[in-house]
This record gives sequence, structure tokens and C-alpha cells, in this order.
Amino acid sequence: MEKDVSWIPRETYEEIVRWMPICTVDIILFDRSKKKVLLFKRMNKPLRGTYFAPGGRILKDEDLKAAVRRQTKKELGIELDEKKLVFGGVINELYEDSEFDSNYHSVDIYWGYVLDGNEVFRMDDQHSHYDWFDINDGNFHPYIKEKISGLISKI
Repeated sequence: MEKDVSWIPRETYEEIVRWMPICTVDIILFDRSKKKVLLFKRMNKPLRGTYFAPGGRILKDEDLKAAVRRQTKKELGIELDEKKLVFGGVINELYEDSEFDSNYHSVDIYWGYVLDGNEVFRMDDQHSHYDWFDINDGNFHPYIKEKISGLISKI
């Protein structure tokens, strides 16, 4: 029987967050012109109330592109074509808070994707709404700026 590794008991996950970084994937979604990115307003910590990219932790034994597709389907309700995913890079993300009583540290592998414009989003409870932003917007979170910068010449 195969072990289900998608769910970790809350107490165990809290201990993991307290003691070590979490490996995650994020996706930066571009419009067809590649002049705008689609960001989602977060409802939970870290970054509650901030527009950010969708993403989440990688499951044990999970392929990286599969993790991006799974998270995008879960959070936004859309399917991505794996062949159109563009690797952006890896960044170290440090936050002062988390859903637990500790800071949050992730090693984030980020990807880019150009949407075709026909997507219908069905967001989960992690985001209140979404909006398009010019890629040169000066108000992005520094990690979003870094990810756009790492992708713009590749996308």
C-alpha cells in the first residue's frame, strides 16, 4: 500500500516549520504580451493582505513541474500545459511570521507561464481576489520583483 504524503499532521508540520526550511514552488503568470503579471491577494500568513504568486510546498517524491501544476489547479482551478512552464530560478524566502508561532523559511523554486487569456479562475480559500499588474510596478513585494526579473528574459 502506497503511503499518502500529501497530508502532514498539523503538529508535525508546525515542528518542521519551526526547525527547517520548506521546499516550495511558485508560478508567475504573465499575460500574452508579457507586460503584465497576475497576482493574488493572500488571506493567510505569511504575507496576509499582499498580492503574491500562487504556490506551495512540494510533496515527497513529487516532480517539480507536477508540483506547480497541482498547486495551480488547487489554488486557482486551472490546468497548466507542462511544456509551457518556464524555469525561473531558486530563491531563499524568509518571513517573520507564519500560520504558527514562528518565522517561515522557504526555498522556493519559481516558474513562469504565459496565459492564453481564456482561463476561468476558481480560487481556493487562500486568496480573496486577483488583479493584473504591469511588470514594472514599483509596489511589488521584493520576492515578486526578483522572480519577474529572473523570468522576463526567458518567458
